[in-house]
Amino acid sequence: MQPATAETVLGNFDNASLTQFGVTTSFYKKDGKYMVKAEGPDGKLQDYVIKYTFGVQPLQQYLIEFPGGRMQALSLAWDTRPQAQGGQRWFHLYPDEKITHDDELHWTQASQNWNSMCAECHSTHVEKNYDPLSRTFSTSWSEIDVSCEACHGPGSEHVA
Repeated sequence: MQPATAETVLGNFDNASLTQFGVTTSFYKKDGKYMVKAEGPDGKLQDYVIKYTFGVQPLQQYLIEFPGGRMQALSLAWDTRPQAQGGQRWFHLYPDEKITHDDELHWTQASQNWNSMCAECHSTHVEKNYDPLSRTFSTSWSEIDVSCEACHGPGSEHVA
C-alpha cells in the first residue's frame, strides 16, 4: 500500500475506460491527482480521487476515501503483467457477476471496506478506531504497508 503518486500508480489513467455490464468506468488525471468516474453508492456515476494504491504484482487495486474515514477498494484492478502475458489492462474482480450499487459486493459497500477487511493484514500496527455510534473510522498505522516487524516483532528483539 502506498499513497497514489506518479511513482506508485501502475494503472493506465490516460483517459482509459472499462465497460462492464453496461456501466463504463473511466480513469483519468486531473490537477495532478489520479481520478476515477465510477458507479457510486447511489448507482450514479461520480468522480472520485484515488487516495492509495494497493498491491504491485500481478495486480494493483485502488483505494478511495469516503466520509467517516472509510477507505473503499475499487472492484476494478490493473493487471500489471506484461502485455505479452495478457496484462497491461483494466479488469473487474468479479468478471462474471453483475454487481449493482446495492449488492454487498459493490465496491462502496462494507464487504469492500479496507479499514475492516484489509488493513490489518496489509499494514503494520493497525488501529481501526471504529466508533459504532457515529459509524466512522479513524484508522491509524505505524507503517502504511507490511513491515518486517508486522510478522517478526520489534527489530530490537532481533538485535538482542
